[in-house]
Amino acid sequence: MTQKFVALARDARVVAAALGVMPKGNAVDALVAGVMAACAISEGVFLGSLSAIVAGPGIGVRTLDGRSRQPGMGVQRPRGFASSEEIPPAAHVAAPGLPAGAAALLAAFGTLTLTRVCGPARDLAQGPRSVVIDAFSRLGPAALAQGDLGSELIAAAGRLAGGVLTLEDLANARPEIAACSWDGKGARVVARPPWAYEDADGAPPCDVLVVADSRGVVAAAAFVSSEIEPALSIPALGLAAPPCASPVRRGVRRVSPHDTLAARAPIAVAAAGASNERSVDLALGAEGPACEEAFARAIAALIESGSLSALDVDGATATMFVATQSARAASVLTRRI
Repeated sequence: MTQKFVALARDARVVAAALGVMPKGNAVDALVAGVMAACAISEGVFLGSLSAIVAGPGIGVRTLDGRSRQPGMGVQRPRGFASSEEIPPAAHVAAPGLPAGAAALLAAFGTLTLTRVCGPARDLAQGPRSVVIDAFSRLGPAALAQGDLGSELIAAAGRLAGGVLTLEDLANARPEIAACSWDGKGARVVARPPWAYEDADGAPPCDVLVVADSRGVVAAAAFVSSEIEPALSIPALGLAAPPCASPVRRGVRRVSPHDTLAARAPIAVAAAGASNERSVDLALGAEGPACEEAFARAIAALIESGSLSALDVDGATATMFVATQSARAASVLTRRI
């Protein structure tokens, strides 16, 4: 039986959410639906980062930089923690990039409304988190700086709690969408987010979602793993903040407010032959221990040989998810890399 849409992730509920919106949408609608489902399922995803890459006819190759930002906008710079002081959990809480990133990606390349795309997530969310997901589906990222949601976030991670998160931080999320260049001159070319090559030491591990449709659109996303140990739990919202921010320490160079923070992005799209958008046929992502190194090796082998069999690298340390598409059908596969 021919498949027109495919999605692949570690959690079957994320896959089901993505596939649930595809018949009336495209691969980008599905990607955002799956990411929001992950936010509904796990307390630690919504307040994290989002990296994405999408390619296809009429789109070219574009990246979404929804990395979290260092907090502290609009407040006096704190003195900083002495080396002997215990650093409170709130000091590790960043201004999240995922909510604004998901909304921006959908507005740029999706075909459905945010309310429609968040439908599966609303069905999955329970307790206080269901209120958060519902507010986001109606108001978009502006919901974070308004009403009870904004107040609870500041109470949990603002100055009184030992952090520096402000409403100004929450209101000024600025995800960036940019064209992305191809890498390689062999049988295949590959495009990856530029920050995927940067040092991500200290960044939380990630989960990935890859999708493809038979209309020629492929997309991949990386977001904070559902299995991380959060920096701070916020029971009133049913959320937990991942440890992304850099606490201000005395005698240590400070990260300026609103600076982009490190995030893992082991995702890519690939095309057969020349860098022509009509030849784009793969969305790839990897997760697991040391996935960045394993993913880089596998991508280099793919560029060299052009064959998916190149992804079967000995000494498996991660799982690669691959969504493929053609003019007639789409399919998925996994590889240990």
